[in-house]
Amino acid sequence: MSGKRIAILSKSIELHATARLVEAARALGHVVEVIPILRCALVSDGSAVALHTNGAPVVRPDVVIARVGTFMTSLGLAALRAFERMGVPCLNSSEAMELSRDKQRSLERLGQVGIAVPPTVFVKDLDQIEDAVAAVGGAPVIVKPISGSQGQGVVLAESLPSAVSIVEALLYLNRDVLIQRFVAEAEGSDRRLLVVAGAVAASVERRALPGDFRSNHHQGATTTVWDPDRSTVELALRAAEAFNMEVAAVDILPSDDGDVVLELNGSPGLDGIERATGLDLASVIIEAAVARA
Repeated sequence: MSGKRIAILSKSIELHATARLVEAARALGHVVEVIPILRCALVSDGSAVALHTNGAPVVRPDVVIARVGTFMTSLGLAALRAFERMGVPCLNSSEAMELSRDKQRSLERLGQVGIAVPPTVFVKDLDQIEDAVAAVGGAPVIVKPISGSQGQGVVLAESLPSAVSIVEALLYLNRDVLIQRFVAEAEGSDRRLLVVAGAVAASVERRALPGDFRSNHHQGATTTVWDPDRSTVELALRAAEAFNMEVAAVDILPSDDGDVVLELNGSPGLDGIERATGLDLASVIIEAAVARA
């Protein structure tokens, strides 16, 4: 197969996952360019909108890999849509990335296809908190902003007054808030399955540090290889399919009522999962991108 021109839309080539994808693409004989999201501009002449970076039009690649971070979602999605208007295949699409970034819409989509999620209530006002906490089973509860990743801004509220204080602070910062059942029986662990091109490429268990409940790698959680059963694999594949995602980290939480899906990440980190499994997952993603190109 001849080499392809691959664009990686990312904040920086210095980010670990981006650097790994660049390394893998070059090792496989492809031409790769990192397009810094913060240097992108949409230029309109009244009849069309073109994507520029560093003051010049972007050369049309064969395929784009999206690495859109939480705090640059709007610009990243706009750049992705510009590539889509050019007819360039994108892993993942702007629609899929936008859906995954909105925790409320994500949970709604999962529920629509019959996938279990933790009981969750979206709140916009302090007067809603008491009813919201009761609706998810009572304190303790998880309070989290509606957008975010890597466990940032996610807090365990041990009591109703604590939940009120946390939500009040988030609302003051103009952050939309979710209140979610705390699944204590998971004991600070979850399972992450990396789905690439309709197959599970790797799976790990992540366990929070003592005294913490967040099992995110960026919060210091330990990551170990985990062998999922068939039902868990099928659950992850169904979740990725529901989001129309070709690359997705599906986070699954074990509960007394069965597995529940917490969220999907379309720009997953590779450090923890590659280190734990010893797999070259960057190359798996590159090969999926090349197949789309």
